[in-house]
Amino acid sequence: MSVIATLNIGANGATSLSGSSQALSTPADRERFLELHRSAGAIIIGRNTANAELYSKGARPIYLLTRNMDFQDSSGNFEVIHIVSDLSDVMREIHSKSSSPIVVEAGPNLLLPLIAAGCIDEVQMSISPISGDNHYVDWREILKDFILTQDDLIEGTRLLQGRYQGNSAYR
Repeated sequence: MSVIATLNIGANGATSLSGSSQALSTPADRERFLELHRSAGAIIIGRNTANAELYSKGARPIYLLTRNMDFQDSSGNFEVIHIVSDLSDVMREIHSKSSSPIVVEAGPNLLLPLIAAGCIDEVQMSISPISGDNHYVDWREILKDFILTQDDLIEGTRLLQGRYQGNSAYR
């Protein structure tokens, strides 16, 4: 079962503009994102993504991961998983409930710890020609544990894809 993370980064390394990653999106990025989103057996997001982006309950489960034990989803759109153990245990729990692929649509606050824990099999990253204003990351550092399998430039948007080089920790 694969876990695929997606991340949109602005030309200046920011992952949001005016509080949302959607403002950095280009047609090439959006097309790839929607294709992956529609193929997901389950989606993983963090609280910041839930607050900034438009998610509603659909045919596939949306798991909202948080370390805040007091957080409850009043909308009923998400299955909240409180992180009380390591992320590998959380991913095993999600794998036991979900079909493949599991798509992580989280920002850097959740995505980077998932990568560090060896919980991401593949990364699909878009580098937009638009500059953002918040949540800066170094995309080269994110991809350091991945083998680049795609590097395309479409109308100013760089589309990268990488496979994790190590052993997945959640299996």
